[in-house]
Amino acid sequence: VTWTAAAGNGSPITSYTITSTPGGITKTVPGDTTTTTMAGLTNGTTYTFTVTATNAIGDSTASEPSNEITPAAAPDAPTDVTATRGNTAASVTWTAAAGNGSPITSYTITSTPGGITKTVPGDTTTTTMAGLTNGTTYTFTVTATNTIGDSTASEPSNAVTPAGIPDQVDKPTATRGDKSAVVSWTKPAGNGSPLTGYTITSTPSGITKTVDGDVTTATIGGLTNGTSYTFTVVASNAAGTSPASSPSNAITPAAAPDAPTDVTATRGNTSATVTWTAAAGNGSPITSYTITSTPGGITKTVPGDTTTTTMAGLTNGTTYTFTVTATNAIGDSPASEASKAVTPAAEVPAVTAPEAPVNAKAKVKKRKLVVTWSAPATGGEPLGYRVTNNKGLEKTVPADKTKLVLRKVKPGKYKFRIVAENEAGTSRPAKLKLRIR
Repeated sequence: VTWTAAAGNGSPITSYTITSTPGGITKTVPGDTTTTTMAGLTNGTTYTFTVTATNAIGDSTASEPSNEITPAAAPDAPTDVTATRGNTAASVTWTAAAGNGSPITSYTITSTPGGITKTVPGDTTTTTMAGLTNGTTYTFTVTATNTIGDSTASEPSNAVTPAGIPDQVDKPTATRGDKSAVVSWTKPAGNGSPLTGYTITSTPSGITKTVDGDVTTATIGGLTNGTSYTFTVVASNAAGTSPASSPSNAITPAAAPDAPTDVTATRGNTSATVTWTAAAGNGSPITSYTITSTPGGITKTVPGDTTTTTMAGLTNGTTYTFTVTATNAIGDSPASEASKAVTPAAEVPAVTAPEAPVNAKAKVKKRKLVVTWSAPATGGEPLGYRVTNNKGLEKTVPADKTKLVLRKVKPGKYKFRIVAENEAGTSRPAKLKLRIR
């Protein structure tokens, strides 16, 4: 507080007394003083001051009040500074500082490292710090400013490492397998956060598989052979998930073919006609079949749309069987079951179906049942016999055998049918009945 010295009116001024309003705080200073500091005021409260002069005669009247003033100080430091990472950025939040009698006009946020600063209005307690480097760890301090000056810096925030979602994975490549595919890709940039995993998705079917972030190839199972698929890959890190990659090349899972079935052979002159049922291609078309003779190992390869062929170069009088193998783009099937045996001949007699076996009989002794019969008297020569009964029995007997022995037969009624078979067909059955007690 400063004033102009009062007139002493014949007696020197011995002191001045300064009084605050409000508060009535007083201070007395020597008479040769015209300025002093009034302490003990409250920041943020508006004051005026009056001054009274004193000499040996007495006290003057109080002066006119001074101009109004409001004591204040620089702000306190902001507190509770926290940071949350973003993509090349961080969100920083704090608790407002005490203004100490003067409103906060601004806050200044500073990064460490880098010394990146940002100043925001005094009514703000959160802001985003941009221009950071993904993968670099930062802390932040906040300083408050009012009309008096700047606060000390706050305590540093928690440390954060800015990061973005991973870059999009480049177009992956796919290789087909049996009901599966192997998908491979190149590792994308993690943008400040390590890759934590990848998710591979098939189209169609939406079959997915998730693998660790250090993997760049995966086998996708559960696919359907013969169906065309593409695959996309998504990368993940702590910041989120990348956009899906472009679809891979299309692949069609497949396996080697099944073995052909129902292989039959008919003899000819130094040859045989071999016929079979087409094999399942398992997702890849049959490109060829290979027929092989036993003995001799004579082979013949025919197109994949063929199911019959003539095997030449055989030896008349030699008995042969034949197997067939199917081939597709994946590989070869197992060999089929062998055909029935045939014997090529120069003059192949006409083959007729046999007549029924004759003299069918059965006898039981010590829980053992013996069924016998004789070869047909007329008709074609049997290549074998087939014996069935009402208990589910079905047995094949070679042409040079005319007896079948069944052991541990249980009591009951039995009905047997015996037929002779050759290339031309099957005979009428020979029948017999018996009861076992």
